[in-house]
Formats: sequence, structure tokens, C-alpha cells
Amino acid sequence: MARCRKCGKSGLFFKVNSEGYCEYCAQQLRDEEIVRHNQEHKRQMAMAAAAAGAKTVEAEKPSDDLLYTLAIGSGTIWLHKNYLDVKFDRRRESIPLQNVLSFTIEEHSVGFNKIFIATAQAATANINFGHGVSSAVGGGNHSYGCTKTELPTAYKIRNYISNWSAAPAAPAPQPVQQVVEQKTSPADEIRKYKGLLDDGIISQEEFEAKKKQLLGL
Repeated sequence: MARCRKCGKSGLFFKVNSEGYCEYCAQQLRDEEIVRHNQEHKRQMAMAAAAAGAKTVEAEKPSDDLLYTLAIGSGTIWLHKNYLDVKFDRRRESIPLQNVLSFTIEEHSVGFNKIFIATAQAATANINFGHGVSSAVGGGNHSYGCTKTELPTAYKIRNYISNWSAAPAAPAPQPVQQVVEQKTSPADEIRKYKGLLDDGIISQEEFEAKKKQLLGL
């Protein structure tokens, strides 16, 4: 009988992930990791600003563009609008999406599923971090382990990267409506003034004068 390590709930058909957490608690842990990630990011920015002798500012808010969080063995992948932030063991790496050549998923019925990220940088060495996690130092090909419960998020990340574009698509040009000025003929103008004559608005002399003007007499 499965039992969640965090909330303690259990049941005959109760499901937990490979780490022993139910889906609700696993999401809570991911949210807490996001908060810690943002706090660590601010702390690192403050330290860098202090080292450079610059005044610390709160201009950047990394949580504003955070889209998805994916657990990869003992690490985490954060997908932002324009880059991937990868953390495993004591290493952290930011990969601009323009440098991601491919993000593929390989499902396995036994053991960890695999996520492969190919980047534009050349790899210099490979390090195995355990728990199905390995990475190429300095870029290149990255390979990570992924549990079954994390697969939906992995596919969302893959689809986002596949459709990502650095520049927003330009709106389709709107057709220009051409206004054609319709000119009335002298005969139409004469009929208009004849109506004014019949209504008593103009005199017979005024009508005759306008008629000669329109006919060019």
C-alpha cells in the first residue's frame, strides 16, 4: 500500500512518484523549489553587484517569465520565456533557447525516462551525477533522467521550445481599401437642379444659367 512521505496519505489505489510523494505534495515541493531558486538568484545578483561596486537594484524578477518547472533526478530544469535554467548537484547552467538545437524525450517502461538536450556549444567533458543524470561540461549534449509523473511537463517544455521564436511574428498586412471617387455626369447634375426648380428652391433663370454652365454653352 502506497503512502506519501510528506502528507502521510495512503490507500490501495493511492499513487506516489518514485521519490514517495503524491502528486499534490510533489507540486508543493516544486513550488517551494521555485521560491528558493528565485531567492538564490536575487542573492547571487546582489553578491555580483557588491563585488562590482554597484548598487543593488530589484530590476530583474526571474519569476515573472518562469513557465514550467521539471524535476530531473536530483536536479531541476526551469523553463523561462527565452532560456533554460538547469540545476543539478552543485552546478547551475543557463542555456538561451536560441542555442538549443533539440529537446527530445525517450520513454522507458523500466527505470528513468530520458531527456536529451543538444545545444550549439561544443562539449568538453561528460560528468555523471547519479540518479540518471549526466551532463556535458561547457554545453554540447545533455542527458537527464525523468520520472513518469514528470513526463507531461517535459512534453510541454519540448513543445514550447519547438515553437519558440526569438522575434515575435509580424502581423499580417491588412488590405488597403481603395476609395474610388465617383464623378457625377452633367446630366445627373441637371436633373438635381431641375428637382430644385420644381421644388421652388431656385428660379427658372438660375436653372437655365446652371444648365448652360454644365453643358459648357
